[in-house]
Amino acid sequence: MDINEAVKIINGDTVNVPTNEELINAYKVFFKSFGVELQNNDGTYKLVYQIFDEASRKFNKSN
Repeated sequence: MDINEAVKIINGDTVNVPTNEELINAYKVFFKSFGVELQNNDGTYKLVYQIFDEASRKFNKSN
């Protein structure tokens, strides 16, 4: 999945309702574009706050 397809799924701009797996994959692709992984090394998912905090720090560092 590329970033454009991921954004369409996240925004709901698709003909079919995405499955939970497709939504999770779309978010993984989206946040990976900011250099952020949704899962910890042990396979558990990060908290939403951690994901957005990391994305914000990396985005601001690159500007």
